[in-house]
Amino acid sequence: MQTADNTGALCYFHVLLNFFRPTYAAYVHMLNPVQNHALRLCLVAYRTSPSSSLCVLANEPPLYVRLQKLSIQYCLKLSTSIHNPAYNSVFNCKFNRSFDLKPNQIPP
Repeated sequence: MQTADNTGALCYFHVLLNFFRPTYAAYVHMLNPVQNHALRLCLVAYRTSPSSSLCVLANEPPLYVRLQKLSIQYCLKLSTSIHNPAYNSVFNCKFNRSFDLKPNQIPP
């Protein structure tokens, strides 16, 4: 595997990840190839290099780990403020039964 000192490219990649902030597993699944391709370009790696190894070399967590971290952080932040407009829709969801019947639909 070839490596290069592309810290500027890695910083740009990190900014892009912060911009997208994936919130659902379906979006993470769609963004995995984008992350893999960007890491391969930044690290000047071969196509046969495993994506998990690229994440370790770039010091970036996999997207599903990032999703869990961001979700937990958001829920903790939201739980501290009951006056937040999103509080009731997250913690007191009225439509649980509807989303249980339609598993392909993404809940709010």
